[in-house]
Parts: sequence; C-alpha cells; structure tokens
Amino acid sequence: MAPPPGSKPQAPREEFISGGMSKAIAEARGKHISKLVQARLDALLEGCELYGFLDDQLATDILKEVMNLKREDDC
Repeated sequence: MAPPPGSKPQAPREEFISGGMSKAIAEARGKHISKLVQARLDALLEGCELYGFLDDQLATDILKEVMNLKREDDC
C-alpha cells in the first residue's frame, strides 16, 4: 500500500528476537523436521509393505535415505 500523498516515507522497523525466543523457534523447527523425516520413513515403509516388496536390502536403503535427510537437517 502506498503512503498518502505528502507524507514522509518511513524507514522499515527492525525487529529483534531474544535468545530465548531464538532457542524456542529452533526447537520448534527441529521437532517439525523430525516429524517430517518420520513421516517420510513411515510412507516409504508402508508403500513397500503394501506392494509386498520390502526386503532387507530395501529396508537398509530406506533407512540410509532417511538418516541422510536427518543429517542434512542437523547441519
């Protein structure tokens, strides 16, 4: 929205968050990512079981993929 004619443009307000708030946000995001990774694992395993082709090698590959996702999120 444009400022009214004749008004002075205002500088954007900078907002800062406290260390406690930063920690809370990071923890919430971490929990969210963990839930997404778990959902990915559950979906892959359920799909394999549904179609009946889950063997030890595929289970190992799925676990590696999910662990890689988790490691990427930890960085």
